[in-house]
Amino acid sequence: MSSPPAPRSAADHGQPRIRVRRCPDVRRRLRLRRRFEVELTPLGSTSSEWVAETEDPQALIEPWLGVADAHDVVAAAARDWSGGVGDWATLYPGDR
Repeated sequence: MSSPPAPRSAADHGQPRIRVRRCPDVRRRLRLRRRFEVELTPLGSTSSEWVAETEDPQALIEPWLGVADAHDVVAAAARDWSGGVGDWATLYPGDR
């Protein structure tokens, strides 16, 4: 019996690692706004190049993932959030 294949990662596809997680809401102009943290790690690097907090993470990650995959990653980060700082959501399971 062989072992299961290793989780796939962005590096396996020649792409940078992009992760998104939901953070606690922030009050802006009398309303609460959803807040996300986005991290980009270049291909071949072990440390992130940049981390950004935003209300619109899809706009930051679309250039690397495309519209549909960016939407899926942001939706996963929002869906799995239960308060506080959420877990990282990625396109590839090996990048969590």
